[in-house]
Order: sequence, then C-alpha cells, then structure tokens
Amino acid sequence: EYMVEELCDIAVFLDFDGTVTIDDTTRHMLRRLSAPGWEAITAEYRAGNIGSRASLQQLWELLPHDLRLLSAVAAEVPVDAGFGQFLDFLAHGGAEVAILSDGFGFFAEQTAAGRVPVITNQIRGHRVLFPHTDAACPCGRCGVCKPSFVAVASGRGLNTVLIGDGTSDRAAAEAADVVFAKGALADWCAAHDIEHVRFRGLTDVQAAMPGAIRAARHSRYQRQADTRRAE
Repeated sequence: EYMVEELCDIAVFLDFDGTVTIDDTTRHMLRRLSAPGWEAITAEYRAGNIGSRASLQQLWELLPHDLRLLSAVAAEVPVDAGFGQFLDFLAHGGAEVAILSDGFGFFAEQTAAGRVPVITNQIRGHRVLFPHTDAACPCGRCGVCKPSFVAVASGRGLNTVLIGDGTSDRAAAEAADVVFAKGALADWCAAHDIEHVRFRGLTDVQAAMPGAIRAARHSRYQRQADTRRAE
C-alpha cells in the first residue's frame, strides 16, 4: 500500500474541464445555449490567435447571463467516476491538491464542494473577472496563469504534478515535474517531446502516480547532486 509520507512532497494540479469532468462543460454549455459564433471564437483560441481571457469574454457575451440555468446545463456533463476516490488517495497521502480551471469557474467550485481549493475565473453579475492572471506571465493572455502556480510549488521544493487535457494546460505541462495528459494535451506533449503519461480517466492516474512520482524524485535528486558537483 502507498504510504502516507510518500505524497507529502507532492503538489497536484488538476485541470477541470475534460479532466475532472468527462467532457468540457464550457463547450457543452455553448452547444446547448450559445448564440451563433462560438465555434469561430474557440477555433481562434485553439489556434493561439487569442488568449483565454479574450476568448472567455467573447463567449460570455453569447451565453445567457443566468447562473442557475448555466449550472443546470453544466451539470449534465458527468464527473469522472474516479474523482472522489482520487481525492481520497491524495488526501490520505498528504499531497497538496488544487484544481486549476481556466473556464468560467462556477461549476468547478460546485463540483469540488470545498474538498480542494479551486483557482479559477469568476462570474460577477454580468461580467467575467480574472483574479488569477499573472503580470509576469510570458504570454499575458491567460485568465488563470497555470504555470505560475506550478512554479511557486516547485520553488517550495515540492514535486509538481499536472493532470490535464487541453490548450490551457500546455505551459503548465512544460513547467511540471510529472505530466498526466489525455486528448489534445497528450498529442501536443508527444509532438513537442514533453515527457508525459497518457491516461483515459483518473483511476488510471491514481494507478500510475506512485511510479511516476518515484521517477520524478529520482530526477530531482540527480539534478541537485549534479548542481553540488558543479559547485
């Protein structure tokens, strides 16, 4: 059995849409409720022509500003069946865990139900707010600067784990010690020679994490030893 102390030096960052949930809840809401034009906006975002902040602001104008309706439609998307057990596994091991969501945010907070911190954008009245942008972010276009949270944890000496599936996870995948990727993120990591573990669901991640963490620790110790020798 995986011992408690073996996760105490780990910071786990979970994407929400398409990772905690089976499908992207924002895309599901757009399919169901949006005025025409959302496909062109999301295509511009995936192509890198606009950042997530501009994309979300434009998409918000195409949706009804009714959080009760939006929450009900978002709830039609199932949560990964292994999510609760995976959080139990991480809590038992003493890992730090946070959901990093560069979406509209409200459904991620509902799903987490206070079990883990949710770092996301916010809806206030008829506006989308971005409290987690980072002025030092190289791209300067994100709603939630995911790599900045990975970098802070790494700077505290923690081994960092990124679990994600999409465009908003790319920069964090470059920064993390361990990457679990599926879908478009896994394809992007493969194309850019970023080491990753491909997964289909969070049960897969839970099963593969002990081995991946051991390898990450070994790499970190090796880098530290190399630095000491160089000094």
